[in-house]
Amino acid sequence: MSKGTLVSLDSVSLKPEGEAKAEALRMELISQLGSIPTGQALVLELEEGETIRGLKMRVTTAKRIAGDSLADIASAEDQDGNLVVFRKAPTASRRRKSREAEEVEAA
Repeated sequence: MSKGTLVSLDSVSLKPEGEAKAEALRMELISQLGSIPTGQALVLELEEGETIRGLKMRVTTAKRIAGDSLADIASAEDQDGNLVVFRKAPTASRRRKSREAEEVEAA
């Protein structure tokens, strides 16, 4: 029979399983994505048995969960098959002219 020791539950850190493990991985990825400064990139290497599509889906899910804070994150595959994640450069917003402004220009 196995030998056991009685300890306080507060002193034990349990290994996350199932959904808790997935949530922990998502939160870690959100943290990594949020820390990418403009002009730099995070290179995510594939783990054993992981596909590039699966990794892209994890990044997309993390972006969706984080909301607007990661809206400017983009990704691309490098020549080595890794996923490169970076912040897109801000673009100028394009406003559509109002109908009145178009009519004045036409006259």
